[in-house]
Amino acid sequence: SSFNKSSEDNYLPGSAYEAENRRSGRLIYQWDMESTEGWLLREHIASSPPTQIPIDTSWTLQAYVFGDSSMNLFRFSLYETGGDASAEVSRWDTINWIGWKLLEWDLGDPAQIGSWPEVANGTMDGTSYCLESFQLTRTDNSAESGMIWLDDFRLVKKTPGQAPPNQPPVIESIPDTSVEQGKSLRLFVFFEDPNPGDTHRFMCESDTADVWFRIMGHTSGERIYIRTSETFTGQANIRIMVRDMGVGELTDTTEFVLTVTPVTAVKDPGIPREFALHGNYPNPFNPVTTIRFDVPEQQHIRLAVYDIRGALVTELVNGIQFPGIHEVIFDGSRYASGLYFLYFQAGDVSDVKRMILIK
Repeated sequence: SSFNKSSEDNYLPGSAYEAENRRSGRLIYQWDMESTEGWLLREHIASSPPTQIPIDTSWTLQAYVFGDSSMNLFRFSLYETGGDASAEVSRWDTINWIGWKLLEWDLGDPAQIGSWPEVANGTMDGTSYCLESFQLTRTDNSAESGMIWLDDFRLVKKTPGQAPPNQPPVIESIPDTSVEQGKSLRLFVFFEDPNPGDTHRFMCESDTADVWFRIMGHTSGERIYIRTSETFTGQANIRIMVRDMGVGELTDTTEFVLTVTPVTAVKDPGIPREFALHGNYPNPFNPVTTIRFDVPEQQHIRLAVYDIRGALVTELVNGIQFPGIHEVIFDGSRYASGLYFLYFQAGDVSDVKRMILIK
């Protein structure tokens, strides 16, 4: 492991103390997976005033930890004086978060005392304590390596009352959409955060390596480009997350299905087996989008666009259509940005899809 002052501008948000020179402690660690004696990383706190101040069990020990979602375990350790053991430890916290999170140990609460065989006896029976180390260990579900930051180790005595919490961001949902094989899709991702001034970060995931992403920024309304390989067709499950980089485990997620259609789909002479509305692509769009629907037999087809109030915007198709795969273009240049509904009817079959126009 390596523990030192971070060279990056990653320090606790809102910290005013020596803000220009402030850096968090950074721990980079790697487990020896061939070990047969178990795992314990014990990082001693350097000799500094906080480690030399004796305290009793009326205090609460706190520290902010920037987690790496590694599922490794973290705890505090204190030297004990005047008791039956040389040290005591807190219970393990599973590092299942990314971002800053406040961890604390109420020294007066027996339920928060951990176990350290042959070193601690699990009882705060000493006359005084001082900071000894923080520790990590792993389980079968933990990552083999990782990196965490620590900041603002402190001792507090709590008084009644509670500071207003940092609220999580809320991301707008994205409807299922489609793109032609080998092409890229542009999305505008929006979210709201009740706490002005917070910073955020987008992250994107796909269940296939044939789909990847280019994130253009990390504020609400930024563009994310979804790119597909030249050979991939089918469906991919897409997840887009926005993380609040402030204090706490603050993340929101939206998921949707991306359908990658073959380039030759419209030219395929095969007849569809059922009536189907495939929606529009791209979606969101500006200002033109393509709508595809399937007709297995000659039938009267109605395809219309409605606004969010339910008012008819335009009819794209209203008449007899022959069997095949059909495409029509909707030009939204004359209409306002917003959510629109695409209504499809073929005899007794009907369907509705959502379209988002963004200018």
